[in-house]
Amino acid sequence: MDYIKFLGTAGARVVVSKQLRASGGAWLCLDDAKKIIGEVRPRVAILTHFGMTILRAKPWKLAEQLGKELGLKVIAASDGMIFEPEKWEKITN
Repeated sequence: MDYIKFLGTAGARVVVSKQLRASGGAWLCLDDAKKIIGEVRPRVAILTHFGMTILRAKPWKLAEQLGKELGLKVIAASDGMIFEPEKWEKITN
């Protein structure tokens, strides 16, 4: 993926990036997710549907690092996780 330009994303509260792996191919890679999240700049980004390389690299650590690089809240989803935007916004505002 060379470049992605998003239109109509101003004010996005949540972005969910799925099918994530360490390098390209049919799935998004971390760099692709970083470009998307950096372009949209949501209040929170949730990474999910990880490939084995991401799972071995501890996705919660990768999400934390990505969040620091972008200056945004980035969360690695886990099995059974429930995310309620309304409750999250009350905590973070």
